[in-house]
Amino acid sequence: MAKLLEGSSILKPTGEEQIATLNDISTKRKGRLLTSFGTDWALWFGTVTHDTINTKVGSSSVKVSSDAANTTAAARLRSAAFDFRSYKNIMLRFYVHDFTNLSKIELRLSSVDAMTTYMSYSISKWKMAPGWNEIMIPLSKFTTSNGESLDNTMVTLQVSVTASAAGEITSVSFDGLYANLNQKGLVQIHFDDAFASVHANAFPILREKGMVGSIGVISGSVGTTNYMTLDQLKTLQVYGWGIFNHTATHQDLSTLTKEQIESQLADCKNWLDSNGFTETSDYVAYPYGGYNDTVLEVMQNYRFGRSTREEFEVLPPIQPYTLKVLSVTRDLAASVYQAAIDHVAETGDTVTFLFHKVSDTGTDTDTFTVANFRTFVEYLDSKRDSIEIVTCKEWADEAQRTR
Repeated sequence: MAKLLEGSSILKPTGEEQIATLNDISTKRKGRLLTSFGTDWALWFGTVTHDTINTKVGSSSVKVSSDAANTTAAARLRSAAFDFRSYKNIMLRFYVHDFTNLSKIELRLSSVDAMTTYMSYSISKWKMAPGWNEIMIPLSKFTTSNGESLDNTMVTLQVSVTASAAGEITSVSFDGLYANLNQKGLVQIHFDDAFASVHANAFPILREKGMVGSIGVISGSVGTTNYMTLDQLKTLQVYGWGIFNHTATHQDLSTLTKEQIESQLADCKNWLDSNGFTETSDYVAYPYGGYNDTVLEVMQNYRFGRSTREEFEVLPPIQPYTLKVLSVTRDLAASVYQAAIDHVAETGDTVTFLFHKVSDTGTDTDTFTVANFRTFVEYLDSKRDSIEIVTCKEWADEAQRTR
């Protein structure tokens, strides 16, 4: 079990936890390992087994499965001694086996073995993806039951998995729980398609505040009506902007053959490289967010792939070819992006804001007004003490360094 060092709030790992710590990246951005969900974790109810295949730290993870008798299944670690007072957040890593039948997972912390009092945090399936997930959880967002407090030493931890309906079977393997180091949240500002309005309107506003963005280039559209010219892209590069691959002709990659996908990505990469944009020509944003297994197979020759699925990202990303965003559309309430900025400021997470056009002309959903964009930037600026605005290159380099 993890025990406290005498007179300290730092956890001293012993047994399997010590092995896990030595093998893991706990001193990097993911934080300090609290548990690797090893053999100390025991059945509470439902079906619980040890998973030696889907594990990234230690020798096994804990696979929790619903069954015919239990819509919710759970495992627990008892007789522990966790002190969360010196941390702002924790990060949970897990593998989702049966996404279709999953409703939610929940983490509970208790200062008593019987869990008559506890703190809890629930994660719905819509914040997850099939396969590996890493979720940053602000400790301030835990709800309390019967007066439990994070000021207490937590002696029992529980994870549970709930199916979407009675009798359905769903499974999640829990692999690591980390107390995250204090660090700034990261913000990326992406503009897909390289519309001319971004150079005309967004660039000056960001430059006033000393901020930078990243441009997803459709190589076949550069210099055509309503799109940036090569000289404009080079100007953004001089000011420190990132330039990334948004394919040659902006087709939904999930509708193409493998050969067509390869051509779309390679043609854009070659154009970027030949024009001096080499640094992130292998960072791809999928048009319309479209990808499938064939796209992911081709992407093995590239560094990162960005989807349009909306959530936060933990650095380094556990799924580098399905990076997540928060899409900023015309009617998006300011409170939504403000809450996202507040979240990364508190947790050290990454949020990638995805824009398209910034203009006072046009009424389509992808056009964000100039005034609203200025308001967005001003809110970012108000959080500069706790966030860092980075380009796709800076983020990708940091992801590789900490992987």
